[in-house]
Amino acid sequence: MGEPITWDELAPVLRVGDRRAAQRRHARLLQAARDRQALDAGEDHLRGFCE
Repeated sequence: MGEPITWDELAPVLRVGDRRAAQRRHARLLQAARDRQALDAGEDHLRGFCE
C-alpha cells in the first residue's frame, strides 16, 4: 500500500459518484412516471371492452 488518501483527494471522486447516483434516481423516477402513464392508458383502453 502507498500513502493514505486524503479527503481532499477523494472529494472529486465522491462528487462523481453522487452525481451518477442522482442521475440514476432521476432516470428511475422518469421511468416510473412513463410506466404509470402506460398503465393508465392501458386501463383506459380496457374500459371500452368492459362496459
